[in-house]
Amino acid sequence: MARVLLTALVAGAVIAATPAVPADGTYKGTTTTDHQPVRIVVVDGRVQTAFATVRRYRCERFGDVGPVGVAAMPNAAITARRFSFDGGRTPSYLKMHGTFSARTSGPKRGTVTGSLRAYGTIATGQACTSPTRAFTLRRVAPKR
Repeated sequence: MARVLLTALVAGAVIAATPAVPADGTYKGTTTTDHQPVRIVVVDGRVQTAFATVRRYRCERFGDVGPVGVAAMPNAAITARRFSFDGGRTPSYLKMHGTFSARTSGPKRGTVTGSLRAYGTIATGQACTSPTRAFTLRRVAPKR
């Protein structure tokens, strides 16, 4: 009984010690399928900027016109280590969902996993979209 109680107390302390808001900084990585660059910047517990390159960007008549880089300044709140936004600058938009790792040590520390999709139009007004892609990002150490 005492062992179970001690285990529960230790587990509770670990959960309580896990920060709900990830560290400020730049998180960089790639999409897991196409190995295209993805970057987000976290400031004050919010995703301030996001950038992704998608290799496939299929348009209605012109077909695939990728790779395309898409940027957004979502100012998306990070709640319970998760964020989600759908926005960007005309004519391209970025839809992104992500979860920050709860680990405070080890190889998964400071990582973000999630998915993204780009969509929008090209100069002719044709609608274009990318497939949904998974990504993994890691916090980059600040430059000194």
